[in-house]
Amino acid sequence: MLRVLMFAAVLLVAGGPVQAAERVRVGILKLTSSAPIFIGVEKGFFQEQGVDVELTFFQAAAPIATALAAGQIDVGATGLTAALYNIVLGGERIWIVADKGREWPGYPLTAIVVQKDLWDAGVRAVSDLKGRRIGVTQLGSTFHYQLGNVLEKEGLSLGDVKIVPLQAMSASLEALRGKQVAAITAKYTGASPDVIRVGFPYQDRNGRFPAEDIEKQMTWWVRHGFMKATIPRREIVDTSFVEAAIKALGE
Repeated sequence: MLRVLMFAAVLLVAGGPVQAAERVRVGILKLTSSAPIFIGVEKGFFQEQGVDVELTFFQAAAPIATALAAGQIDVGATGLTAALYNIVLGGERIWIVADKGREWPGYPLTAIVVQKDLWDAGVRAVSDLKGRRIGVTQLGSTFHYQLGNVLEKEGLSLGDVKIVPLQAMSASLEALRGKQVAAITAKYTGASPDVIRVGFPYQDRNGRFPAEDIEKQMTWWVRHGFMKATIPRREIVDTSFVEAAIKALGE
């Protein structure tokens, strides 16, 4: 259930500040996992390294990958989706370079949320979701991947539920309020500090990520028909940016 992302090139000016800040367009989601980037902008950390960050907000992860391939943004701070992998399969050169955040023991990032009337009716376990409609942002999204893994861990499959793509995180929340489905929702935008505090993901302070999980994700997408083939790790993962930053800034 990894949320690795294509971020970090903007962090890696090894020689210290330059005279004129270089403008870098960053596509991003309003999630708690984006907090390091928001902090970097607010506290001027990027400016100190000669980088002028222009944030462009998106409603879902897949459009960030599309915008990146089209040259509309320079860096994507987002989750890994089937759409991203398929863009690379199609010949585009996009690199996963650093970790933005991920599920980890003690760091709950996402949740499966049910309507109150379902909870009152006794829905308590993943097995109780069988036959239910579950809202995600988009098919092929990180939420889709996470949900599929949770279901399979509990002996169910994606075929045991109805996946409803709602196209945007805000729409997922509104659908839950309107009793259209149960939904996985982001906890960052509009949430209280107390809620945000319990929803932070694990974030490696050096930006390193378990690259082997990339292959696990692609294998899962191929198995479920969202990709035709996996991509060799060397053709999509580049850790040189992170290692150069660590060398320049220290562990």
